[in-house]
Amino acid sequence: MKATTLVLALLAAMALADTAQARSPATVVGPVPGEPVPLVPTGSCAAPTGSIVASPSAASGNTSGGANNVPGLPDTGGLCDEYAWEPNNRKGPEDVWVFTPGSGNNLTFSLSGADSWDPAIYILETCGDANSCIAGTDDVGGQRTPSVSSTFTPGQTYYFHVDSYYPAAGGDEPGAGLYTLNVSGTFPVTLNEFRID
Repeated sequence: MKATTLVLALLAAMALADTAQARSPATVVGPVPGEPVPLVPTGSCAAPTGSIVASPSAASGNTSGGANNVPGLPDTGGLCDEYAWEPNNRKGPEDVWVFTPGSGNNLTFSLSGADSWDPAIYILETCGDANSCIAGTDDVGGQRTPSVSSTFTPGQTYYFHVDSYYPAAGGDEPGAGLYTLNVSGTFPVTLNEFRID
């Protein structure tokens, strides 16, 4: 009887651990030298889709079913949006990726695999605050592969948004769907502590 109880308790603990792991926030799989770092997506500003911690890295995402928290970008002299003159120029649901680069960074963010919808990308200093946009672009020329490059203040956290000019449904084109986020360039980490024993 005791052995049966012990086995049942062990099985229950294993099931609980599997459930907790399945519901865990975005995780980063350890990098293989020279290979992209795969990320597991999960959400939005309150629960970001994932964290970008290395370059090169690649992550799959899906904006379908998300919320439209940034309905439009302001006119920043063309840095963030070629449609800034038009109100509500970002009607699609967003995915949000968080990153904090080290010194000497220079990163390029690009989307691929968004063949069935109209993507747009931008980087904010404050999550969800369109006025904090520092860089962005639409899928210029209908290529569906927007790309943006920039350098960033070391140690500051930034928010990379995947969005669309169109709403998720009902626009001239679909405004949500699957994509792959590709990050390349220099993404140094900051050394917080160094010790020789």
